[in-house]
Amino acid sequence: MNKKFLGIFILFTAVTIGIITVVFKNASEDERLNNPKEVSNSNISAPDKTQVLDAQEESVVSADENIEALTTEPIPNQQVTSSNFWDGWEVETREPPKHITKLSLRVKSGILVDPVNKKVLWEWKSEEAVPIASMSKMMTGYLSMKLLESNSDLGLDSMTKITRNAEKVNGSQVWLATAAPQKIRDLFRASMVKSANDATYALAEAVAPNQEMQKFIALMNREARLMGMRKARFYNVHGLPGRSSKYDNIASCRDLVLLAEELKKDPQIMFWAGMPKTQFVHSNGKVIDLRNTNHALLGKVTGVNGLKTGYTNRAGFCITATAKRGDRELIVVVTGCPDKNIRFQVVRELFEWGFQEKFLQ
Repeated sequence: MNKKFLGIFILFTAVTIGIITVVFKNASEDERLNNPKEVSNSNISAPDKTQVLDAQEESVVSADENIEALTTEPIPNQQVTSSNFWDGWEVETREPPKHITKLSLRVKSGILVDPVNKKVLWEWKSEEAVPIASMSKMMTGYLSMKLLESNSDLGLDSMTKITRNAEKVNGSQVWLATAAPQKIRDLFRASMVKSANDATYALAEAVAPNQEMQKFIALMNREARLMGMRKARFYNVHGLPGRSSKYDNIASCRDLVLLAEELKKDPQIMFWAGMPKTQFVHSNGKVIDLRNTNHALLGKVTGVNGLKTGYTNRAGFCITATAKRGDRELIVVVTGCPDKNIRFQVVRELFEWGFQEKFLQ
């Protein structure tokens, strides 16, 4: 009798645990689906997520698709000015020290180059297209300056009124207000130093043809192809994540080396990129202190003079960094680092190793 009772009790307990497990699993799944951060890192396919978009989110996807259509115009090969950029480059065969190799295993992709002597000193999956987050602002800055130089009616000291669209941009920002007048110069500086998304959007909007953002983004993609950035694709000006990974701004580390080389030709952009700190003054007199997102390297690693960091959940911690010591210059690009400290540590170690005299042999 006791054995029979014991058997019934065990069976009842097992069934109860099974029911609780199913209920808890379903509840956890519902909670995860309602958490945007969790959804972005989940294994849910893009079509499943698209089904739950509301009308506003659908319009975002439509805009992305329109941009994609605008960037498919073919460009003659003879116009691709940097298509042969990598011709004649040597790839260093000597391995970096073990501590650097161990550190570099924590990045998704990376490259260290000596552009003056045309040497690739180290690389890891450098031709793989990856999300680049706020490193997108490098292209936004490059194109903005190019458009300003070709427009006699606009200059760095021209005033522009902030739009509602610019004010609504989230993430890193300087808290712009709709209809407030701001100098293009101040927006540019806030974008390059603070990586302010609202300032970056307002800058692009101010210099875009007819102030049409989609045209500006289409031009970003065109400039990328003209440079020879084969894996680059831009869907926005600031690098914030797209509605799905399909609409994240992407590029390869080799692409970003090309872009960094172009930016190095502009002393004004490099001046901003190398500023440890500055201030942003609103039209109402409010002052905001800005610290460079590259603060862990500027003034702390000899020769570092730029350039741009980035971070989103999907991109991880990224950076394109430039440095000069004497007549030697190096560029480091790393993506997908697990935290910002690893990002800066990898760059520091690669610069110190890369500037060793043995590479001049």
